[in-house]
Amino acid sequence: MKWLIEDGMFKENETELIKVLIDKDIEVKLMPYVPFDEIVILEEEKIINQALKLFPEDKDVVFYGSLGFATKLKELGWKGVYAEYEKYDCLTYLPVFKNEALNYDYLMMPYGDIKNKSEMIYNFYHNDKVFMRPNSVLKEFAGQVVAQNFLDEALEVMGFYDVEDNLLTVISSCKEVEKEWRFVVSKGEISRR
Repeated sequence: MKWLIEDGMFKENETELIKVLIDKDIEVKLMPYVPFDEIVILEEEKIINQALKLFPEDKDVVFYGSLGFATKLKELGWKGVYAEYEKYDCLTYLPVFKNEALNYDYLMMPYGDIKNKSEMIYNFYHNDKVFMRPNSVLKEFAGQVVAQNFLDEALEVMGFYDVEDNLLTVISSCKEVEKEWRFVVSKGEISRR
């Protein structure tokens, strides 16, 4: 087994992970972190070449890094990308967590319908601002607060990367977020980072 780690992506646990892998005599190589914006404009050939420089004979390498880079590697046949993105879609977890989820007061609709149904959306929340984000964990656009009088401009910015009209979009009321935690549940135990 071999590992390719996108250096600096998960700084809080990267050193510990590398130490464990080396202690287990597992080959580990690091590649520089590639920001999402650069992945979008990089040619696929350049992306895979960056990984292949480190493992020229082998695509059967576990990849640990950003979703953007993992997606490109998966599309290009890299076998060590374990990413079942659908399980992280809002549509999967919001109905399960219900009121425990931050954006449980959500509406979902295709991106292409937002402008046509804007009056309904803002009336539903009794506010001139709402939060919008893609359903997908791949975040085809950045989640953001959208003011009703700037909706056209916001949709233009969100659609910059050729967002498809049928992209399922989550819309909810705006919330004040003071802190954020990420956590993993393993064997019934919660580990917060």
